[in-house]
Amino acid sequence: MIFLTSVLLLGITVAFCLWIEIRKWYLNCTKLRAYSKLKEVPIFGIGGRFIGQDNEASMQSIEKLFYEKEQPFAAWFGPTIAIGIDDPEDMYTILNADQCLDKPYLYSHLRNETGLFSSGKELWKQHRRALNPTFNTKIMNSFIPTFNRKAKILVQQLEKHIGTPFDIYRPVFKALTDMIMNTGLGMNWELQTKRGDDLHDIFIEVMSSFQSRVVRFWYKWDFVYNLTKACKRELVLLEQGYRVLRSVREVKEIELADKLEKGDDILEKSKAENSLTWIQKCFLMYREGTFTEQNLIEEIDTIFVGGTDTTTTTISCTLIMLAIYPEFQEKVVAELHEVFDDVDSSVTYEDVSKLNYLEMVIKESLRHFPVGPFIARKASTDFPFKGGIIPKDSFILLNIAKMHKDPKYWGDKANDFYPEHFLPENFSKMHPYTFLAFSGGPRNCIGIKYAWYVAKIMLAHLLRRYKFTTHLKYEDIRTKVNIILKIANENPICVERRDW
Repeated sequence: MIFLTSVLLLGITVAFCLWIEIRKWYLNCTKLRAYSKLKEVPIFGIGGRFIGQDNEASMQSIEKLFYEKEQPFAAWFGPTIAIGIDDPEDMYTILNADQCLDKPYLYSHLRNETGLFSSGKELWKQHRRALNPTFNTKIMNSFIPTFNRKAKILVQQLEKHIGTPFDIYRPVFKALTDMIMNTGLGMNWELQTKRGDDLHDIFIEVMSSFQSRVVRFWYKWDFVYNLTKACKRELVLLEQGYRVLRSVREVKEIELADKLEKGDDILEKSKAENSLTWIQKCFLMYREGTFTEQNLIEEIDTIFVGGTDTTTTTISCTLIMLAIYPEFQEKVVAELHEVFDDVDSSVTYEDVSKLNYLEMVIKESLRHFPVGPFIARKASTDFPFKGGIIPKDSFILLNIAKMHKDPKYWGDKANDFYPEHFLPENFSKMHPYTFLAFSGGPRNCIGIKYAWYVAKIMLAHLLRRYKFTTHLKYEDIRTKVNIILKIANENPICVERRDW
């Protein structure tokens, strides 16, 4: 019996491998004929390059793919076709095509099937239309006092780091978590504490686990991944993290029911005033039957994950760049002096709009360190593109990091940190999709406005109070990707009090 089972499994494996190679040969000779081809090995394709590599090394391997052949290229990632592009016009075509609005299977590894980040395009369209208004100007302005209050707590937290190199990501992450919980999720919690540290540690390890699965195509299938120690550890961590996020749902549900019982329908009142926050809108749609319980839970997860890690990385990278380039830090501080008389005054809506040079610096940081260095889309049908056809269910890999530093678009200073790239007279001459820090097309980041408010307000507080320095030079910077790109150097920054 064992012998027959072994023979049967061997036969199925051989047949599957043979099918992969026949399909690969056929498509390479037909639909993919117009595209460059990368060096591959049988069965594994380019996926074999990632065997034994950690996350940092695997992302370097992906980057190298784009320097082997002209784009677009076609490569096989195990049984799946990957189409690589790095041209802004091509990115415009893909990101705006209805046939390419779906996300590939890679995103399913995030264990969020119906949230905005990874859901299928039809469900995504429904949720995106509903949730877009939760970032309107009226709501964002109502968040500004909270942003200021939490930023001032962060300023106090950095006092203990004066004179000693430290990891800037951790305290900024805790502050962002604090802001998201208090604004988008409506929870009056203080998370710039030990509880925030615990969330940080869980979050970092979980995202690393997700990334490890993304670059290993043999973990595509749940029945394979579920057998690994990595999966078991991931589930333990997710249970710990979800305990916090599920408690958000429970607390808000009790709070809303209690108010409704007393005749205070907060959801309908906020709807009439066009001031529904993210979690209020989710609960309203759940009450109306538009959202399932899974939709409600996973959109809570979406705003927490999407709002914390991305903006944390943006702020951290900006501070590290300003530490490396003190001349630009001083220009930012000069602008802050023009806007603020007092070192501790709160940042208003009008102040945010005046911080133009700070915005250029943030954009230049995002050009060098885009939070999503690679993004992917799936062709929901055969899609004619650049003289060939992207086959249905293949995924398109968009290399934003490479495009952001291509001298063809950014000129002689492509590899320099040069905020003046974003002077209106300079950037207006460029293709708008040459800079995609927040993705592009209809499926771009829903929280762009939120991210800009938070980044400017937090940096305005930090840079008025502290001078940031580092022992690093730009060429010393190492990066890694745990779904989101981060600077990998340990303890990269120092702070000292600034004379204001």
